[in-house]
Amino acid sequence: RLQTPLFRASYAYVWEPVADKKGILKYRILMMFPKTTDLTPLAEAAMNAAINKWGKERAQDMFANRAETGFKWPLRDGDVKAKAKPDKYGVLAGMNFCNASSKEAPGIVQLEGNRVTRIMNPRDFYSGCWAVATVNFFPFEVDGGIGVGVGLNNLCKMKDDERLAGIPDAEDEFAEFAAQQAPDAGVGGTSASFLD
Repeated sequence: RLQTPLFRASYAYVWEPVADKKGILKYRILMMFPKTTDLTPLAEAAMNAAINKWGKERAQDMFANRAETGFKWPLRDGDVKAKAKPDKYGVLAGMNFCNASSKEAPGIVQLEGNRVTRIMNPRDFYSGCWAVATVNFFPFEVDGGIGVGVGLNNLCKMKDDERLAGIPDAEDEFAEFAAQQAPDAGVGGTSASFLD
């Protein structure tokens, strides 16, 4: 169990669980780390989880030959995904990423000065904000799949940013509209031709 570096949240299903490929409901988040972020502590924790399960020699061999063994490593290069499908994964460019999930709802907090307070409004933690998380790494060998997964424990929002998905803020959507309104403008009528 360790704390991640700062990441940008995406696919943040942290308020309500969503079904995975097997129909199991889980809370999920995709954590995007800028390429300049040192992920060594996470990589070491992931490798230690593999070594504890399969032994050092086999774990290192599966990692080194991932393409042949199908070994699923949790830390991935976002540029590879972004290049393959830029329309869908363009936001991953310049990032490394990993997915984390849990069957239990994560605790979601924020910092207010030197105090930690709970976030109660789901709109305050969203895809696009920046956060840190506590996670744990675990080995798995299920239905022919083998690798290391990431368990999501708790989340701490650090700062806001542009939303990546979902419903945009009402203030943002109507800001330009409001700027175009005259101070004494009334509501216009509807053309009768559209009602015939």
